[in-house]
Amino acid sequence: MSDAVLTVGQTLLWRVRLVLALWWGRPAHILACLAAWLREQPDHPHALASQAHWLAQTGDWAGASVVLQRVLTLQPEHAAHWFNAGFVHQQLQQWVPAKTAFETALQWAPTLDRAWYGLGVVRWQLGDVCGAEQAWRRTTELQPMGPLAWYQLAHYYHQQGDLEQARRVLSHLRGFEPRVAQQVEREWAEVGA
Repeated sequence: MSDAVLTVGQTLLWRVRLVLALWWGRPAHILACLAAWLREQPDHPHALASQAHWLAQTGDWAGASVVLQRVLTLQPEHAAHWFNAGFVHQQLQQWVPAKTAFETALQWAPTLDRAWYGLGVVRWQLGDVCGAEQAWRRTTELQPMGPLAWYQLAHYYHQQGDLEQARRVLSHLRGFEPRVAQQVEREWAEVGA
């Protein structure tokens, strides 16, 4: 049997084991399964990406970041990996690397709405409020029924003093996600709007 066939067979076996570990549902068991897979196939992108995901699930953001850097060296053209790296950097409050990661994700996949959203959050944190508004606007164009960007835009316009635009966004949000609209109203009331 050729090495390629053996590798495919081993990968399939590890994927089945991972599915069973996921079914079991315990993060420690899942991470142990992934660690065993990576001992056998240390540079398998799917195993590494899964490991990064589960490290993040357990709150090990720094560990997830290290693993994602390995994944990105193996698959630098994969937009989802760049998005995940941006999200992890965001959780670590590493705003500049997060911005770079989201921008790289968007170079590979310009319509990745969640990367636009993350870019908006990071731009806001870096003080680029106009850039944040542009990114959230793009998010709403790509995902018109996604409440998070509308939520951010309502607050953005409110903070900028454009109350008419803030109310329009709130009205739009109320039309498809009333709970989020109510949350915005409560937050505005807390700041005396």
